[in-house]
Formats: sequence, C-alpha cells, structure tokens
Amino acid sequence: MSNSLRLTIVLCLGSLAVFGPLATDMYISAIPAIARSLSVSEGDIQLSVMGYFIGFTLGQLFWGPFSDRFGRKPAALIAVVIFGLASFGCAVAPTSDALIVFRFLEGIGGSVGMVIALSVVRDLFTGNEAAKMMGMTSLVMGIAPVLAPFGGSVVLQFASWRGIFGFLGLFSIFAFLLVALKLPETLAPAARRKVSPWGMLTTYGGLLRKRSFIAFAGTGALLQASFFAYITGSATVLISIYGLSPTTFSLVFGLNSIGMVLGVQVNLRLLRHFTPRQSVRVAVAVHAVCALVLVALQQAGLAQLLPVCILFFILVATMGSIMPMSNTLAMEDNGRHAGTAAALVGALGFGGGAVAGASLGIFANGTAMPLFAVMAISSVLGLICAIFAFPPVGQGDMVREALPDNA
Repeated sequence: MSNSLRLTIVLCLGSLAVFGPLATDMYISAIPAIARSLSVSEGDIQLSVMGYFIGFTLGQLFWGPFSDRFGRKPAALIAVVIFGLASFGCAVAPTSDALIVFRFLEGIGGSVGMVIALSVVRDLFTGNEAAKMMGMTSLVMGIAPVLAPFGGSVVLQFASWRGIFGFLGLFSIFAFLLVALKLPETLAPAARRKVSPWGMLTTYGGLLRKRSFIAFAGTGALLQASFFAYITGSATVLISIYGLSPTTFSLVFGLNSIGMVLGVQVNLRLLRHFTPRQSVRVAVAVHAVCALVLVALQQAGLAQLLPVCILFFILVATMGSIMPMSNTLAMEDNGRHAGTAAALVGALGFGGGAVAGASLGIFANGTAMPLFAVMAISSVLGLICAIFAFPPVGQGDMVREALPDNA
C-alpha cells in the first residue's frame, strides 16, 4: 500500500474518530452558560454528557454488526448524517430535556468513528503495523481535544452555546464529503456476513467469554471510565471550584490534551523496544498512581490548582498509549468479526464513561473529591486487570517487529 493511500485512510478515519472529542470537548466549557440559558442546574446539563455517552455506547453495538453486513463505508455515511441532524437539533433545543434527547441521537451517530477506524485497520493490517496505524489515527484524533476547547471558547465570544452545535453540524457535512469521496471500502463482499439479532447476541457473548478479548478491552474500558470522568467533571472542578474562567479553562484543557498527542508519539517510539501489552501496563500504572495522588492531596487539603493541573496533564498523556494499544490488542484475534468486536470495544469504553459520568452527578458534593475518587477507583481496577487478567503471551498479543525510524 502506498504512503499516500495510507495517509488518506488515516485522514478519513481521523475525521470520523474526532466526532467523539469534538462533541464533548467543544461544549464542556459552556456547561455553566447552558445551565443559565435553560434555567437548570449544571448537574442537569451534565446529564446531557451522560446521554451522549449512552447513545455512543448503544450506537456502536449497532454500527459494528451493520458494517460487517453492509460494509464500512455505508455505515460511516449513514451515521454521519444522523450526527449532523442531531447536532443541528441540539443547536435549537428549547429545554434541557430536548438537549439530552438530541445529544443521545448525536452519540448514536458519532459512535461510528472508532468502530470504523478499528474495523478498517483490522481489515487491512495486523501485528505492529496495525498498532502503528491505530497510533497514527489516534494522533489525528488527539488533535481534536487540543483545538476543540479553543474552538468552543472562540464560538462563545461571538455567539451563544448554540453556535457550538451549529459548528458540529457543519463539520459533519465536511466529514461526509471526505469519506464519500476518499475512503475506500475495505470489506470485500465475500467477507460480509448476514447478521440477525440472535447472531449478534451470540457473537457478543462469545467475545465477552474470550479472555484474549475481554482482558484487553476491559482494561481499556476501565481507563476510559477514568478519562471520561475527567472530561465530564473537569469543567465543574476547574471553573466552579477553582474559579477559572471558561477561556482559561479551555487553555488548560487544551494544554492537557497536548499530553495525549505526546503520549501517542512516545508510545510509537516505545513499540520499537517493547510489546504493546508492556506499554499498556506501564501507562496504566502511571495513570493509577497519579489518580491516587489526587485523592491523597484532596484528603490532606493540599489539592492546589497547579499540582492538580500537572497531574491532569500526566493522566491525559497516558491515555495516548492506553487507548490505541488496548483496543488493538483486543482486536488482534477477531478478524472475522472485526466490526462487531470493534463495536463491543467501544461500547465497553463508553459504557464505562456513562457510569463514571453518572457517578459524578450522584455523588456531587461541591468538592473535587467525587471526580478524583471515580478516576482513582477506575484506574486501580484497570491496573488489577492489566496485571492479573492479561492472557499468556501468544493469545491476543502481537509479534513485535522493528518499526522504521520515522514512525
């Protein structure tokens, strides 16, 4: 495959994968403003984040088998249309309840991104080459959390929060055209499978019982729960508790997101010397330690703004290794059901995110402790899974090959 075609595929997959970061990160700093505009509490608006995560979770469970049956490209195009229409619906939502409904639909459409990314990569690549391609796609996706908060704050300078969703609707039009014109279909007609509801349940059940899948996917899901707790709760903590302005919060959030981009780059270098499972274990351990330090600082009354932001930066940076590697490891032994496996990987991750987001709302007490505690619990459970549940080498692992110097 030529380098130009590889780049085209990465850009197409990246444009689909950024729906998730854009749809969450762009409006996080606007949560207080949305609450005031709709005359509800910030907790009510945080439910729209949870609604998006639930839609994202359920949507993936549908798009995976759909793409195995009808192809990757049709699934992507239909989902992008749903995302765009729902985004425009959010832009005109008159109440918080309507916003939650449209955010749910937006999540269903936006969920196609990582399903198609994982499926296309698995269709075309295996081994460390697959890990490299997922790393490159994650690098493109990692740019979105850097730019999204700034974009959201810029929109708020010239328009209300509704303009953010208008922008998302316009972006969906761009993504639709890019995928329609440039993304090749990677699933051959002969490889497509008829899918029935019972068949879907049987395949999902088989994957959940498969150690070489569930150990890697479960570790990724637990760490994504920690990460999405950060996405959901960081605005309330840094704006409402630490007193940052929405613009300053966007700067901090974007700076932290640069950590994910750096994490992806560091991970690509580490793959020259270590296996993906070793990379995941180290990153999960670092993440868990940082989350526990946040809890300890809060408990001791020493959780000042600067150390909290530094620890947030490291926590986000580790996700640049954890997400692409755990996802790729989970997919390695599942080429025949790539779309379905990708859907379950994503559903577990965003299901964890939905639970984490709901926990923040349930245990909210006006302090940062609920956020720190949810992140610590999720990451410690993920570390236990990474240490004890990973299957023996050779089951779901990739043969380590030397990556080129320009990886």
